[in-house]
Formats: sequence, structure tokens, C-alpha cells
Amino acid sequence: MPSKLKSRKLWMAVVNGLLIIANEGLDLGLPEAAVRTVTFTVIAYILAEAGTDIARTRRTASA
Repeated sequence: MPSKLKSRKLWMAVVNGLLIIANEGLDLGLPEAAVRTVTFTVIAYILAEAGTDIARTRRTASA
């Protein structure tokens, strides 16, 4: 499996997108505020992981 498909950031974004689509398209009935909260949490996770990846890359490059 290519390393890009192993990315937790990618899968978090995909699952969040599917949640939004399912809630709207399949009328799951989840409150918009709950979906928004999950989305913001996923965004925060992705940004935090990206920051960690950047720091790791810089540390490895300077060593």
C-alpha cells in the first residue's frame, strides 16, 4: 500500500467528509452543531499532526 494511503490525516479527512455527506444525503439527523464540532476536531488533529511532521522533518534534516 502506498505510504500516502496509510496517512491518518488523509483517513480522518475522508471519514469526516463521509460523515458530512451521509448526514446531508442520507438524513442521519445529526445536529449541525455536532457535525461542526467533529469537523473542527478533525481539522485541529490534522493541523497538529502536520506540525509534528514538520518538526520531525526539520529535526531529521538538521541532524
